[in-house]
Amino acid sequence: GSAAPALVSVAQGEDFTFLSLTGPAFDLSDRGVEGNPAAPPIDVFLTTDRGAYRAGEVIHATALARDDTAEAIAGLPITAILTRPDGVEYARHLSTGVGAGGHVFDMPLAGSAPRGTWRLDIHADPDAPALASTTLLVEDFLPERIDFDLALSTPRPSLNAVPTLTVDARYLFGAPGADLAVEGDLRLRPAATVEGWPGYRFGPHEGDLGTTWGALEPTRTDVAGQAAIAVDFPEVVADGVPLDAAFTIRVTEGSGRPVERNLTVPVAPSGPMIGIKPGFDEGLPEGAEADFQL
Repeated sequence: GSAAPALVSVAQGEDFTFLSLTGPAFDLSDRGVEGNPAAPPIDVFLTTDRGAYRAGEVIHATALARDDTAEAIAGLPITAILTRPDGVEYARHLSTGVGAGGHVFDMPLAGSAPRGTWRLDIHADPDAPALASTTLLVEDFLPERIDFDLALSTPRPSLNAVPTLTVDARYLFGAPGADLAVEGDLRLRPAATVEGWPGYRFGPHEGDLGTTWGALEPTRTDVAGQAAIAVDFPEVVADGVPLDAAFTIRVTEGSGRPVERNLTVPVAPSGPMIGIKPGFDEGLPEGAEADFQL
């Protein structure tokens, strides 16, 4: 009735406030009213000094370890694992703390670090799920100032040969890219197709040859912006399997920023190869005749 309370008022000194008890209720169920989950035995807060980095810079990360009552966990060894965009672990650092449950990690990036979204995970046990994770970007903030072309002395090299890979670098305003550092690597990997034989599949059906990596000798460009690299292929047993050679070359500008280019060429087979081409799509009905070409 009319005696029902209409509002609650609170006054102290010159301060006064009130809360109406008769107004419409607010439905906040769509705003997340369940609250935060209970803190685990080890609760970790993780942050980095920036969200984006250039290749060659250092990632500075800070982690705070607390227990389920928000008290600092002192002396807890934790491991920071930095993962590249392709999911490969890049670096791992162990910290025993700097006091008050705090941990600081300094993780340098190589100049050849791949661009993209990286992930940083914090573990108390490296074999257990991460206690905290964050992502960061590795990108080039400035536009490229140089460009370069790649060429191989033979378009289809053999593994026992030593072809020459040439680099022709120039600044975008026209001057030759003289005295610039050149480095790179190569990958030998099974080829998906063989030129001139579309639809044919080569190599054994079972087993995967995988990718074989090799390093190229670092050098520098001459006054004309050119460099020559002797390619020494790594040893690989690929009988009957067609291969591609994928070169990744980086030329470093005067500012220290690497510019990357890629070149992929087929490798001449070391012996005969057997190819098979199915005369049907992915499957055949029961009782049908399977046709193949060799």
